[in-house]
Amino acid sequence: MENSKTKETVFYTLPTEQDFLAILHAAHDENDPRSVNYKRVHVIPEINWRQAAFHIISPLLLGLFLAVVVFASLTRIAPNYAVMMACILPSIGIFLYMLIRAKAITIWVIHVYQRFAPIRIRNQCRFEPSCSSYMIQAIEKYGVVKGVFRGIQRLRRCNMANGGYDYL
Repeated sequence: MENSKTKETVFYTLPTEQDFLAILHAAHDENDPRSVNYKRVHVIPEINWRQAAFHIISPLLLGLFLAVVVFASLTRIAPNYAVMMACILPSIGIFLYMLIRAKAITIWVIHVYQRFAPIRIRNQCRFEPSCSSYMIQAIEKYGVVKGVFRGIQRLRRCNMANGGYDYL
């Protein structure tokens, strides 16, 4: 019999040998994420390196162009502050670009992890979906700050004793 609140097996009489064996072998099920025998299907994303290079190089080139323009225009007016402003303004621009693109950057970093992390490490996750997939879903649903926070909370719960199905 099953308890309707906890979905655990409850016996009102002594269990039979078959019931006892079924409980023991439930932890070895290949379809249960809590099992050490669970066969996870890994998602290995393709990384678009051209797009990544474009999104990294373009703000750097734009910042360099801005630095040259600021330096050239300020050398006549305030030569003492030209170098300082030529460093500060492009840095602020690159920082603002990273804030605007934080969601895409964070998801791209997780995809790089999913692509290059050894399967042995990725198999240690006892949850379905995996912790990295959960973090991507959380970032897409809640944004970068709350999504990464929820993903870190999930990583803290992820060990061999816990596990199971944990969807957003």
